[in-house]
Order: sequence, then structure tokens, then C-alpha cells
Amino acid sequence: MPSLVAVAPAVSALPTLLVAVAVCTLGVVVIARERPSSVSISFFGLTITVGTWLVGVSFTMMAFDPRSALFFARLTYVGVALIPVAVLHFTVALLDETRERQGILFVCWIATAVFVALFVTSRLLLSGTWHYDWGYYPRLTAGAAAFLAYFVLVLAGSLGLIVFKRGATEQERRRNIAFLTALAVAYLASIDYLPAFGVAIYPIGCFAILGFTILSASAILRLRLSDLSPAFVASQMLQTVHGGVIVVDTHARIRVANAAAAQLLGYSLGDIRGADLCELLGVSALPSTQNDSFVRRAVSRNRPMPWRRRDGSEIELAVSATSLRNGSEQVGVLYAITDLSDRRRAERNEYSATHDQLTRVPNRARFFEMFPEVAQSVNDSGRVAGVFFLDLDGFKSVNDTHGHATGDALLQLVAQRLRNAVRGDDVIARFGGDEFVLLLNLARIADGQIVADKLLRVIGEQYAIGSERISITASIGASFYPRDAATLDELIAIADSAMYSAKSAGKARLHVAAAPQPKKDIAARPPFGIDARA
Repeated sequence: MPSLVAVAPAVSALPTLLVAVAVCTLGVVVIARERPSSVSISFFGLTITVGTWLVGVSFTMMAFDPRSALFFARLTYVGVALIPVAVLHFTVALLDETRERQGILFVCWIATAVFVALFVTSRLLLSGTWHYDWGYYPRLTAGAAAFLAYFVLVLAGSLGLIVFKRGATEQERRRNIAFLTALAVAYLASIDYLPAFGVAIYPIGCFAILGFTILSASAILRLRLSDLSPAFVASQMLQTVHGGVIVVDTHARIRVANAAAAQLLGYSLGDIRGADLCELLGVSALPSTQNDSFVRRAVSRNRPMPWRRRDGSEIELAVSATSLRNGSEQVGVLYAITDLSDRRRAERNEYSATHDQLTRVPNRARFFEMFPEVAQSVNDSGRVAGVFFLDLDGFKSVNDTHGHATGDALLQLVAQRLRNAVRGDDVIARFGGDEFVLLLNLARIADGQIVADKLLRVIGEQYAIGSERISITASIGASFYPRDAATLDELIAIADSAMYSAKSAGKARLHVAAAPQPKKDIAARPPFGIDARA
């Protein structure tokens, strides 16, 4: 349709056209320089709508005839009609309030669509063109006052959002003020409505847009367009968190998921988004939402359960589910999932590194790790810690007579009896062979005799291993923190020496290290009998 778009270069259109190029270039630079975000994308959209307006005005002025001019005049007001909602979209993105302003954005987009349709398909708002000395220009009707009211209301509301923003950081406050100034300058371009209503003045609004471009570019160079907003941080955390995250709506459709969740279930991220979680898992109801915890408290934490993978295999996961609510209305469920096999493998590795493989009690390394905590506890409470070094009497003869398998079974039974004989916060460790060391949290040193009596009694009871009946005893040496020494190495050495004294005295007994005395003092008797027997 060449007759509809007949144009020729005109000097009068040059300023408007150059500003259009400048503002569109700024939008491209922002997208290239800034990380993709709702702020940078909405700013790019704003520059394109402004550019559409300015390009339309330029080509309208360069048109040869009224028909061509009207074609470009309609293009002009497609851009103009989009400007208010583009400004609002950029403003709420800049303030990180897109979610809170969804309702008004939706209304503005509907209104914009109506106005665009009216400008393009009817003469209710745009009746034709004026012909001035500088060229053709869009001609608005009296009915366009409704659009102008909408235009002013939305632009004023956008400025108000920035002015009354609360809780911004200093960086955000400076950036918001910079863009408030830039937008306020851009609003001066509204002077170009005058020639649209028959006032024969050259449209100088492009110079206000040039000011907006310069101020915006300066703000972006100094302050950047988008920083660590909560929405940006949340999106980055979603992809960097180790476990899987899935968010479903009330129809079980997956609305949000991270790469870790897709990988756990054997899907690509594109495949899992929008899918029905119940269908993926082959279940009739959303998992983890039927138990009492979720029903009562809207949360269910770390429940082990199998989920079906894409290939039909099952993966055991720890699943946490949290109800997502908008006020009192449930809008979805958030799932946090982790692979239990990885966790259990790590737990097994840690357990193997800190526990004796035969008796399943802590090993020497773990015993030393736990001592500082016990020492701190007794220091804070005024209690004492007892270190018992226990050696089985005659264990070698059990191995020689009944075999090493029976000896291993005997050690397991001894460890089990020791665990049952002490409290949960006491520590038992196997030091090797038939030696065990205990770390006891005691109210006073004299209580060690009570514990020792119990240990000697339970160890001395007969053992049934297969068809064999075996009896064995133990010799125990004891030292106490902080009375005897300040370090665990010293305490063990003292208790070990006391244990040999118990064996020399006849075995099956407790020997307590004598309390250290000042050099000038006469050695005192131990707090309870050196030769105490069970």
C-alpha cells in the first residue's frame, strides 16, 4: 500500500527522529549492560513505547498526504497509549512491588488495550491529522479527554509510588530519586498534546524525552538499574540451593521448580514446569499433605518417602511441605526435597569415621572430640567428670578357648551392657582390643563408686553366646576432672595406671587414682576404697 505510507525526508522531523534513536539505544544498552531482570526488561519496554511514539510523530510529519499521515498518526498513538502502563510497569518493578500491584497492572493493561483499539480502528479519539507548516500532525477529538485523564492519572500514580516508597535502602532511595527526576522531566513532553488539539506550535516534547534519556543514563551509570532485590535474591537462591524446590498450585500444577528438583526426578527443567505433580509421581493426592502435622499446622518436615522418577524407578527423599497462603486462602504447596541416599551415605561415612565397627560405640578419635563439651558442662555446673579405663580380665583365654568369633561377640555384648548401664549423656568408647574408656558426668567424685559397682556387676553376669556360657570380669581405673588433671591425655594415663593397679590387686575391682596433694601435705586416702569389689 505505497499510497498509505508515502513519506519524504523533512528537516522538521529530524529532532524527533534523533531522540527516538537515542532513547531506543538506551533501552538496548540497559539490556546488554544490566543482568536480565523485571526492572531492566520493563525499562527496555518503556524505551520502545516512547520510541514508537517518536518514530510515529516523525513519519507523520514526513508524510506526503493525509492518508499516509493518518496511518503514521495511528502508529503514534499506539505508542502514546502504551506509555502510561509502561511507566507504571517500570515503576513497580523498580520498587520491587510487582506482586503487590498485580491488580492495578491488570486493570491498566485492559484500559490500554481498549484505548489502542480505539486509536487504531475508530475516529472516536483520533479523527485525522492537522497540517502545519512543519508537516502533518495527529488530530485528537474532544473524546480524547477521557484518554488524557487516564494518561495523567496513571503517570501521577507512578510518581506517587516512588515518592511514598518506605523501607528503601540508601542505594535504592538515591536510585529512586534519580528516576523520579527523570520521569518528571519526561512528563513535560505532554506539551505535545497542544498541537494535537489545534494549537499551532512545533512539538518540542522530544527535548523533554532527551532530558529523560540523559538523566536515566546518568542514573544507570552511577547506581545501576537493579540491585539485590528480594525477588532477585530469591530467584538466585532457588537455583543455587543444594536440595530440590517445587511449588505447586491448588490443582497440583508445578508453577516453580529449580534444576535440582528436576534432576532428582530425572526430568529437564523445561519438562517439569507446568506438569501435574500427582501425575508425575503416580499418586492420587499431593504428597505430605494428608498427615496430621500438615493438616494441623500447614507444614510437614523431613518425612522420608519414595517418589517416582521419570524412568519409573523410585528415589527415597526427605520431603518437607509447607502450605502457601494468601491471607486465609491456600494457593499452593511448597516442597523442599533432598536425596536421602546422599544424606545416609554421608551419615554412614561420618559414623564409620567416629565409631568402632565391631561394637558400634565411639572410637578413640570421637572420645577426644567429645571431651571439651563435657569439660565445659562440668565447669559451668560445678560437677566433675570421671574417666574410667576398663579392661576385661581373661579375655585372651576366651579367644584362645572359644575362638575369635566368640571373642568378637563377647565384646559386642559387653559394649551393649555398658551402654545400658550408664546415662545417655555419658560417653563410652572402645580404645582397642578389650579396652573401653568411659567419660561420666558426675555430681561428685564419690558417685563414681556407685557407677563402678554397677559396671562390675553387669559385666560379671554370665554371657550366652550360641551354645557357650561365658563368664568374665573387668578391672577399672578411675581419674577425675578437674581434680587429677586438666587434659584428657593426662586423665587417661592416670586412669590406665590405676587400672593396672586394680589388676595387680586381684582384678575384678575398681582402683581410683589418689588425689594430688601439695608437696608439704601428708597423702590423703582416696575418697572411696582402692580395693572396692563389685
